[in-house]
Amino acid sequence: MNGHPAFDYGQRQDSAAPKAIARAFLTVAPQPHEQFDFFADFAPGTELPPSTETKCGHPSGNCFQQWRYVSKDYDHLWQSVATNEYAIGNVLGQLWVRYADWAADNERQAPAHAGEESQSDE
Repeated sequence: MNGHPAFDYGQRQDSAAPKAIARAFLTVAPQPHEQFDFFADFAPGTELPPSTETKCGHPSGNCFQQWRYVSKDYDHLWQSVATNEYAIGNVLGQLWVRYADWAADNERQAPAHAGEESQSDE
């Protein structure tokens, strides 16, 4: 915040300058993250581990418009997305998922889970 005051921009007719209602000074420093069963920071310059396309895992074998990719760290399933219209990658320290919805009616098409090797036995 660098000492910048917060202002109340209320709805009013006058043209008076805004008046500070609060002021805060923060000191921020990086801290080590907690110990988790699985952690990925997607640090810039790192790559996701290579993955292999496999069957979707549905007991009936009906994998229409579904693609599943498994790596040592992730099990990623694309559901009801357009053929060849999906991508996943590390961008600016974040995991980005992009896809084109095949049926134009689904809210959740790309769940990702920690891979078997990444999961804790505890």
